[in-house]
Amino acid sequence: MTEVFRTIATAVGLIVCLILLWFYIRNGFGGMVRLGAAAHGDPRISWYRRKAAEQWVVMVAAPLVALSLSGLLFPAFDPGALVAPFAYEVFMATGLTGEAFTFSLDWGPVLGVASLILVLELIPVLRGKGRSFMLGNVGSLLPRNMREARWTAVLSLGAGFGEELLFRALIPLGLAALGVPIVWGFLISCVLFAACHTYQGWVGVLATGVLGLVLAAAYATTFSLWTAIVLHILIDLIGLVVRPLVGLGLERSWRKLRSD
Repeated sequence: MTEVFRTIATAVGLIVCLILLWFYIRNGFGGMVRLGAAAHGDPRISWYRRKAAEQWVVMVAAPLVALSLSGLLFPAFDPGALVAPFAYEVFMATGLTGEAFTFSLDWGPVLGVASLILVLELIPVLRGKGRSFMLGNVGSLLPRNMREARWTAVLSLGAGFGEELLFRALIPLGLAALGVPIVWGFLISCVLFAACHTYQGWVGVLATGVLGLVLAAAYATTFSLWTAIVLHILIDLIGLVVRPLVGLGLERSWRKLRSD
């Protein structure tokens, strides 16, 4: 009886989360248009607040409930043999193991990333051609001041935690519990992850699809959802908080320098 309940709970949980995801994706188009039309001020802050609320319902609360009812909550964070077939496919295709995603305090990569951010943000400032290069149409989402940056930080944390719960844990593990091979479960979740970012245009969809595969590989090869969560949060914080603030700071400094 318990197994029957878990099977039903898993199926219902997946269906409910996918329906919520559909509305979330559909609302993303109009939301980005409205955000882009709002030059500054309270309308943009209101949008960030609504998006954060939607994000925490669709990406965090719903998957947590679904994972709990299906008995997959604890296995999601420590999946072990559940994801081993996908980890094997990753190794056979790329040679990557969990060591490739192990965090260590090494100033070399940190300085490398910092230098890359500085170059990417400095070039458009010197050329006088606006914002820096981004993969996908995310210009309207980027913060235009410190107040907005606080909200993009909230969105980054929600995306890093919630999207990994949904796309790296619930969908592949839930499908596997219903009889779908785990490798196909991860591939399906990566397609849905890319579709969730259709508001960024086809370049953004392709980029997030590749990112989804990388995060899935990190999860499967390290057998830890926290690895994927931390990686996702760091990537989003760099793209939605650090880079925009560095760019705004360089732009102000350059204008001041030219006016003196």
